[in-house]
Amino acid sequence: VPVRFGFYVSNRATRLTRALRCLRAAPELRGLLSDFAFVFRDSAADDELPALCRRCGIGIFQAGPPPPADGDRSAAVSRELLSAMERHRADYLFVFGSRLLKGELLDRFRNRIVNFHPSLLPAFPGLKSVDQAASYGSIVTGNTAHFIDEGTDTGPLIMQSLVTLQGETDYEAVLDRQIPMLIQ
Repeated sequence: VPVRFGFYVSNRATRLTRALRCLRAAPELRGLLSDFAFVFRDSAADDELPALCRRCGIGIFQAGPPPPADGDRSAAVSRELLSAMERHRADYLFVFGSRLLKGELLDRFRNRIVNFHPSLLPAFPGLKSVDQAASYGSIVTGNTAHFIDEGTDTGPLIMQSLVTLQGETDYEAVLDRQIPMLIQ
């Protein structure tokens, strides 16, 4: 029985877009696309991801409208993801999104939700981690794949990759190193 993967992305979803291009271009990897159950996006962006998902036969949908001003957007996204995981019978969720996931989603899919974070955790958790590393004066940073738990970037580590910071900080160069981790 094949394992099925859901994906949660934010903004332009450049890492997933590049990974999909890579998978489509390599005949020996193209079969992995059939394991993609869905792509869930929490924000609108004018980019190629929807068309690319259609060409790959992957369903893509966007989060519903934001909750009222006093509502919890992270909780709403988590509920929608839980519904998507169940509806699409996904086994794992890969996260390239910006919302902290919580609630029943974490309980039901414990150790099956994998975040890809652009730092060598436990250093520089949270947002803008490449900027944090550069401001700190680090000469290296990297990427971490880890299971999501209730904390911010505190779950058990799965794998890490090292990236040297040279001169100007280039988020895309750091983020692009996550693609081989995803394929692995």
